[in-house]
Amino acid sequence: MRYSIFCDESGHLLDLQQKVMVLGALQAPKERVASISAKLKQIKRDHGLNEHWELKWTKISNSKIDYYKSIIDYFMDEKDLHFRCVVVPDKNILDHERFDRSHDDFYYVMFYYALREMIYNRNSYDVFFDYKDAFQSEKLYVLKKYLQDQCVINVDSLRLHTIQSYESQLIQLTDLLIGVIGYANKEIKSSAAKTELVDYTQSQVKVSLVRSSALFNKKFNVFVWSPR
Repeated sequence: MRYSIFCDESGHLLDLQQKVMVLGALQAPKERVASISAKLKQIKRDHGLNEHWELKWTKISNSKIDYYKSIIDYFMDEKDLHFRCVVVPDKNILDHERFDRSHDDFYYVMFYYALREMIYNRNSYDVFFDYKDAFQSEKLYVLKKYLQDQCVINVDSLRLHTIQSYESQLIQLTDLLIGVIGYANKEIKSSAAKTELVDYTQSQVKVSLVRSSALFNKKFNVFVWSPR
């Protein structure tokens, strides 16, 4: 079976004011991507939004809180959607020199941890990454090679792509879910609307947003990474 996986990140840049880094991956059968995207657009229209309006965590407000809750409800009800994320609680204390790598290299190592539990050699995958920069393709080539080796999957069964977030409803949904996780792991919470959505999501997914989940939790899985 062929699957599509949509990847996005939050807080990946070095920033003393923003310690938490979250990398997420949202999976769906390739044959369902169009219908799921259509439903996400319909939910926008149902709440008086243009279907081309971009769903983003940073846009959450009290006036749109019911819309965002509807998105969480749809994610939970849609059996073909599965989400996994990696949480780095404090990226500013990482010692990259010790492992002879850059912060950018670390970013892709964390995506390896996110994806390795979603990829099986009996299936095929298209993995889409939110476009980051012109150097992304080189890093994705290395990530692909490592996933192929570790997951024992052949070259034709794993394809990695970049895409702009406004082009993909599922990248936008990934952005929302990692935003929820990132905010749940923040020490200071200043937005009532975001806090309300985090609490609502917690009540629906029924797993911790700040601790690692058991791997059998395929619907919504959290891995809190800690340095060695």
